[in-house]
Amino acid sequence: MLVACLPGHGRFTKAALLVSLTWISYYLITETNTGDPAADLGLGSALLTQLLTALDSMYFTDPNTLINYHEPHPGTITEKPLSQRIRWAFNLYTNNRGLGWAHEPSDLPEPYEPSTPRWKFVRVRLAVAGLSVLVECVAFITAVSNPAMNTPGQLVSESPFLWRALGVVSFGAAAAARINAASCAISAVVVGLGFSTPDRWPSLFGSPLEAWTVRRFWSMASDVKKAASHFILVEVLRLPPLSQKINNKVLRTIHTALFLNMAFLISGLVHIGGEYMFLGRMGYGAFKFFCLQGAGITLEIIVALAWSQLTQNDQHQNQMNPRKLNGKATNEANGSKATVNNKSKSKPKVWDMRPGSDPGGAQEHSDSGFG
Repeated sequence: MLVACLPGHGRFTKAALLVSLTWISYYLITETNTGDPAADLGLGSALLTQLLTALDSMYFTDPNTLINYHEPHPGTITEKPLSQRIRWAFNLYTNNRGLGWAHEPSDLPEPYEPSTPRWKFVRVRLAVAGLSVLVECVAFITAVSNPAMNTPGQLVSESPFLWRALGVVSFGAAAAARINAASCAISAVVVGLGFSTPDRWPSLFGSPLEAWTVRRFWSMASDVKKAASHFILVEVLRLPPLSQKINNKVLRTIHTALFLNMAFLISGLVHIGGEYMFLGRMGYGAFKFFCLQGAGITLEIIVALAWSQLTQNDQHQNQMNPRKLNGKATNEANGSKATVNNKSKSKPKVWDMRPGSDPGGAQEHSDSGFG
């Protein structure tokens, strides 16, 4: 996989790597398993994610457009010596959130200050790792005690809704806690040994209190699937990129929704690998789940756009009817004169997957990792 990320491959080498990685991924997903259903679900999805990352590195994104501010390389990276290209590829591949790179997402959790004492960071991260392990244990006990998840001969879909919902929450909490514990433990080790600094390790997840809509839940998502959706829609279907300004708000919103739903469609396809490794056959539950995420955010976009239009119309009517304006009277020397203190209304935001972004706008970017 790291070889595929090396910049400067020729066409034949790229094709050979793609065929090899595709066959390896197919064999591992269809012919092997770990015996642990949860591990198989994650491993199968991870294998296809790595394959997609290889496609991004070799075909979707020009490596010369990726800038590492932490270790800048003057000139084009494809013309550098092999040793420099290996180091560059290693830094890119192991930094899937793009920290310190030009494509670093702007909505990551607040990083630690560079002056944070090393051992303070280590203590905090180890404490969070321990808490995450505790959460995973509680979630695991809740899941195995759930009759919807463990009744022989009964499908989960046949159980009452509350039991099914509790099973989903338990499974999701256990997975998130396990990932967070691993991240915290690794960061504590590498920072404690002096290989990295605290400011290079922001928290893996944002606050769950901010995830009160589908859009906000996925606002931290910045991944290679967006690069893949850009390649399909712009390079293949020849649609304008997200960076191109579209004046019509409705068309701009439709344009943004197309990229959004394509990214979730690709995500659903990637997770089919996890379901196949888990079930031993094709399953489309994860595919439907991710497609529904895109549909849910699209609905939010439409509602936000409608609300924006309504507030604009109300503001226009208020400007045309002085009786509805908020004002205060001031007396002047030559008589009484009404002075209007008109307060403009702020428009609600629509989407670029980040709360607080331009209505209907989106940022053009190329991601090399899946955060």
